[in-house]
Amino acid sequence: MLRRVTFISIAAATIAAIVACSDNNNQKPAPVEAGAVCPSFPKDAVGKPCAPEGYSCAVGYLCPGEVWQQAHCSCTKGVYACTDSTGNDIAAGTDPMCSTVNPPSENCGGNPADISGKTCNTASYTCYYTGVTCPNQNNGKPYVDDCVCSPRPSGPDAGAGLVWRCEVHTCP
Repeated sequence: MLRRVTFISIAAATIAAIVACSDNNNQKPAPVEAGAVCPSFPKDAVGKPCAPEGYSCAVGYLCPGEVWQQAHCSCTKGVYACTDSTGNDIAAGTDPMCSTVNPPSENCGGNPADISGKTCNTASYTCYYTGVTCPNQNNGKPYVDDCVCSPRPSGPDAGAGLVWRCEVHTCP
């Protein structure tokens, strides 16, 4: 019985020594940097405190014609400094300037067959058309067909330029 108690005592002491000498003990997790959050609006961010130094992010803002553009804000010397989409610095409390954006020059034609597979110029530009109305489907409403200006999907010219890719509904 004494051997058993001695063995258990030695084993317990060895485990305690290993745990006590472990380099994982008493380590605290690294603190989370306060302020490492993108501001909501560039004009409200300029001059406001931030951390960590060098932290940067893109911040969207709305320009005339419902066009979204991006400012770039970075944490410099403990405060945010931002530039607008034109590359100019944004002064505290002022609206960022907007870059000129030309409207797309796409021609959708009268139906998907007019443009399907043909070259287009504005990636992701989408044309919509009134499609077929199928009995007992879509609550009796016509489907909406669409064509999206996308990279060439396959073949020797895959990825070279943009073409119209159309999705046209048919009734079963």
